[in-house]
Amino acid sequence: MKRTNIPVVTGLSLGVMLNPLNSSMIALALYSIQQDFSLPLATVTWLVTAFYLASMVGQPLMGRLGDMAGHKRLFIFGLALALLAALGGAWAPTFVFLLVMRIIQSLGTSPLYPCANATVNRVYGDEKGEMVALMATVNAAMAALGPSIGGLAIAWWSWQGIFLVNIPVILLALFLCWRFYPADAKALRFDRQLLKDVDLPGVFYFTMTVLCLVGFILTLKGGGQWWILLLGLSALAFFWQRERRTAKPFIDLGLFSRYPMIGLSLVMNLLVNVYYYIIFFGLPLYLQTVMGFSAGKSGLIMLSCAGVSMLVGPPVGRYADRVGYERALAFGVLVLALTGVLFKVFFLGHGLGVIIALMAFSGLAYGALNVTVQLALMRHTPGDYTGMAIGLLQSSRYLGAIGSSVALAVMVHGDMTRGMFAGLLDMMMVAGLLLLALWALARRRHAV
Repeated sequence: MKRTNIPVVTGLSLGVMLNPLNSSMIALALYSIQQDFSLPLATVTWLVTAFYLASMVGQPLMGRLGDMAGHKRLFIFGLALALLAALGGAWAPTFVFLLVMRIIQSLGTSPLYPCANATVNRVYGDEKGEMVALMATVNAAMAALGPSIGGLAIAWWSWQGIFLVNIPVILLALFLCWRFYPADAKALRFDRQLLKDVDLPGVFYFTMTVLCLVGFILTLKGGGQWWILLLGLSALAFFWQRERRTAKPFIDLGLFSRYPMIGLSLVMNLLVNVYYYIIFFGLPLYLQTVMGFSAGKSGLIMLSCAGVSMLVGPPVGRYADRVGYERALAFGVLVLALTGVLFKVFFLGHGLGVIIALMAFSGLAYGALNVTVQLALMRHTPGDYTGMAIGLLQSSRYLGAIGSSVALAVMVHGDMTRGMFAGLLDMMMVAGLLLLALWALARRRHAV
């Protein structure tokens, strides 16, 4: 990477880390917040749920606004909003106020990843793969390291620490991006015309669709609230009609037929994250309850997956800059599909060495796919829609995480058993094989 690009990449990476960091850092603060506000845990967990829901809607929305109004403008605006949320959250007088700050925090951090990557795609073509890999690695690493960072912050400043720790990061990101972020290509400003072009009815129907479908998924453990699904499908139908008829849609559905790799990339990313988050959520329970490892040892074992994925990302990006992303994408797909089968065949009943090897291969595949699926999406998306497309890619990641956590809740009753984990291994194998089938379809249609 050129030395002149280091300041802007540092600023972008500091911004990009905020959403995944805050999505996972809250985990260790829930108990303290519950005690301070004297609330049941079910109420306090809305701090987690609301953040994910707002991010699933906010990332494509803010990405689209960046496409329209300028990615630098939205990036700086998002950092300012995140700073407001950090200050307000740290001194929240009531739980309702705290919940509002979490939603603002989610919306403020939502433009950062889409706008940063859209800018890299527009400005840094010769180093795009390496920069995308760096930010994708930071994004994944902060989600994994969030609980550890949150634990340290809580030890120093109680639960308010998970908000205070954001402040110096945001201030440094603001300085670097204000100074070094490339100027927007468009001179468009925030005005009434921009609001007219946003397609607010489309945004509303999209929001209702996401909220209802995710809400239905979250009720599956109790048998499912089917009226929520019906409401979500109705909202989806209205969204479909609106976007096909309006002159300036929020999401141009015609893109998916003109550029089929956009839709294929989103589904592939969903499957990759279903696979990964089954490991992330389910394996620690198996290691502790079935194999009898301590929490500390289980955490070290988990590093064999997360650590390898972090190490793999940047070299894959540099390789993609030299020869293209296609071979690295094929490698990741084949390794993930094969490892899913090997997990099913060899995991249960074998020792720690086999487990660590399978985890390392999964990390190898995830590290490659985390970069190359996004590069494939960026390659096949028109420049005016890059921010929106990357926002949808992030939404598919959240959906994969939520789906995996719900699958865990539905399939695991009481303590984890070998039989329960065998069901999760089936899901991993199916996700890997479906990913392989989608990649083969993309190659057949010459979309990759």
